Amino acid sequence: MKVSKYRIIIILSLVLSTTLVLSSCVSSSYPVRQAYMLQAKYPHAKRHAHNRSQLQVLGTTIVPQFATSEIVYRLSHLTYTTDYYNIFFIPPAQQITQITTLWLQHSGLFGDVVNASLIPSDYYLQSKVLQLYADNQHKPKVFGVLTMQFTLLQQTQAGRRIVFVKTYAQQLPVLARNTHGLIRVWNHELDNILTKLTRDIRRKVS
Repeated sequence: MKVSKYRIIIILSLVLSTTLVLSSCVSSSYPVRQAYMLQAKYPHAKRHAHNRSQLQVLGTTIVPQFATSEIVYRLSHLTYTTDYYNIFFIPPAQQITQITTLWLQHSGLFGDVVNASLIPSDYYLQSKVLQLYADNQHKPKVFGVLTMQFTLLQQTQAGRRIVFVKTYAQQLPVLARNTHGLIRVWNHELDNILTKLTRDIRRKVS
């Protein structure tokens, strides 16, 4: 029995259409990884710094349990998990180092603020992230948790002297219960921490 070319074309078209529909359904069933960046609302730049010394911002470190690009959720007192599908585009410690440097450049506290450099500076700022997670212990409430420790050092003839060591903790509710809302809360908390840090540095070096 002969089959017309027209009928063959129709059959092939139907097969191809069905294949495309099925592949579309299969691929859409898998969530896509989303990558996020932290942001800050930098203070208004000041034209002239009262202190002409140089501050060197050393690389931020982070405690091992939160040293991951995947977002961490705390489920109970002893239980944590990570979200494979929601990640930081750049490791958070590197982002915070850059944000802190730009923030202090805008603050006008120092004549110059630089990232880690081989050139000696008048002051050095060390920072460590102690906590960075979404607290999901009290459902339906979710909180963004960010705790950081800063150490300001002054270079003297005898070596580096500790000016102050201070820990800043933030825990704010995530009103929009999604990852975008969590990132916005962390951004707000980072703004709060850097505002308090700027105030404390001004009291010590002005």
